[in-house]
Amino acid sequence: MSATFISAVIASMVIFLIGLLVTVFYFKKSKYLLILALFVAYGSYALYSVTKGNKDFAHSEANITTTVDAIYSDFDADEALASSKFVIKDMVVQVKGLLKEVVVEADSTTTLVLEGSSVPEATVSIALESKNPNLASSLAIGSEITVNGQCTGILDDFISKKVQLIRGGVVN
Repeated sequence: MSATFISAVIASMVIFLIGLLVTVFYFKKSKYLLILALFVAYGSYALYSVTKGNKDFAHSEANITTTVDAIYSDFDADEALASSKFVIKDMVVQVKGLLKEVVVEADSTTTLVLEGSSVPEATVSIALESKNPNLASSLAIGSEITVNGQCTGILDDFISKKVQLIRGGVVN
């Protein structure tokens, strides 16, 4: 457990105890206690939700490891089955492939496009989580790289099909 989570729990307990003491000493009626308890419970949940943060897909250990060819073939063969395998909330998918393209937007958002080695049309697009404009110069087109990310499915834009990963990061 992180220090932030523990702090949030302690703060929630303090809020509850203060609310309980105020209700008991000043109102002395059970319906006010119930209303106050509901507000404190909601406040505690809100405090926890704010402090828990988002999962770091780029630096987390992979739940499933695959290649560009394999993940693309899975989606191409049966999209529903592949989605049930790869598109799961908080699942970290690690994909290995050859770097085909690096796209750096004006706001420094970087997207990598990986291609497979045996299936010519197999591509995976990874939107990187951190904005690093220098990353493009450090990666060589055609080199084999491994990335982590959250899979969102396959995008078919009538020109090409790409498996999409978001909130990604380069592993090697």
